[in-house]
Amino acid sequence: MYYITSTLIHKYKGGLILNAWSGLVRKEFRLGRMGVLVALIVMSIYIGFSFYFSWKTDPGVLIMMSSTLVMGHIIYLPVYIGLSLHREKHTMHHWLHNPLPGTTLLATKMLNGFLSLCFSLLIACLFFLYAWWVNKEIVDLSFQQVMDTGIFVLVHIILASIYIGLWTLLLSMLEIVSKQKLGMWRVLVTVLILLLGPWTWRKLEATTLYKNLTHWGAIPLTENNLFSMMNFDVLYIGFYIFHLVLAILLFLISSWLLDRKVEV
Repeated sequence: MYYITSTLIHKYKGGLILNAWSGLVRKEFRLGRMGVLVALIVMSIYIGFSFYFSWKTDPGVLIMMSSTLVMGHIIYLPVYIGLSLHREKHTMHHWLHNPLPGTTLLATKMLNGFLSLCFSLLIACLFFLYAWWVNKEIVDLSFQQVMDTGIFVLVHIILASIYIGLWTLLLSMLEIVSKQKLGMWRVLVTVLILLLGPWTWRKLEATTLYKNLTHWGAIPLTENNLFSMMNFDVLYIGFYIFHLVLAILLFLISSWLLDRKVEV
């Protein structure tokens, strides 16, 4: 009897959590769809202007314009996270009363932002491929070179966007906590973080410890004209492991702040 009761309770709680998670996903989708729509409209205007500019000047302009659009997606997820959390402040009490832990709440937000990033990036990549196809007679690059380099660049754009997005997540959580705990003094704290943070990171990158942690497991890149132009000769596994661990810590610290320090 005890086993049956425990099983029913477990299933009931599991159903509540599943319903709460699915509701959170739908809510996050509704919250972010207007921002995604605005981003698509802005991108459409940019692409239209690119075609007009290339028509007035030279078709080769499309290569530059499309490349800029693709690379600009590095800041897509940070902007999405920052704006989403800013809107969340007005309904924070509803969010914090959700039975799910902070890790799930923030993961849902990251997931929706990631899917939006991929959809927008797909459109930008199609634009770039069209620009290359129009100019393939004057661009000394084969389709295989474009695809190899394109996949390499896309993976790193997505990784960089996620990584910067996690920093944005942490800074947003710190801003919410400091606003509740420090009041107006949070402005001073924010200024100090913005000024000292990049300086401290540059100092860290110049240390021997950082080089020992990141410069191991060298992987030479295959010969490719575009890789040479981007000054990429070798990758280090240690670099990716180091920043993966740091990214996990950023997410866990942000979740801990949301669970333990953010007040309704």
